[in-house]
Amino acid sequence: MSQHWGITAYTILIAAAMMPTAIADSQGDINSPQAIVTATLPGLDQSEAITSARSDEANIRQLTRQWFDLWSPGKEAMGWNAMSQLFAQEPGRLLVFDDAGGKVVVLESWADYRTTWEPFMEQLSEWRVAPEGKVRVIVDGDLATTTFTLVGGGIDQEGNTVKFRQRGTHVWQRIDDRWVIIHEHLTTDS
Repeated sequence: MSQHWGITAYTILIAAAMMPTAIADSQGDINSPQAIVTATLPGLDQSEAITSARSDEANIRQLTRQWFDLWSPGKEAMGWNAMSQLFAQEPGRLLVFDDAGGKVVVLESWADYRTTWEPFMEQLSEWRVAPEGKVRVIVDGDLATTTFTLVGGGIDQEGNTVKFRQRGTHVWQRIDDRWVIIHEHLTTDS
């Protein structure tokens, strides 16, 4: 658990330090995204480093779209097996803070995640979520973060409409050449 927290804390610190430069739009500045990419990927020339970082960012964006799609089954059953591929499976590698129904849920494994959210989804006859605005992605070596606002909702088995809006963060880690979520934090926007 302490190793996981170290990775999460490190990623959050990197994300906080890089946030102002990640939205900068300058060239030749030592604080530009290109300079940060070159500094964080030693051993590669600048064009290789930028290409590698862009490829990783595109991969994280695609995986994030997949997460949104899987949480939007419509009237179909949830794709839990496909969803499991997005999350770290090793014990002690995953930590989740989500809120639902006014209480915070803390989960420490994929099994906990599925055991918690599968009964919730079974209460619904329809469910969809989508990003609102930009999904921000920061990649630093084998760690990445995505931050987003999501909106969604559905219809429960009694025909009642459910709507919500949440702020979200995912921390991704490249493990064996595959990006997986090691931390999820969703907070309902009141």
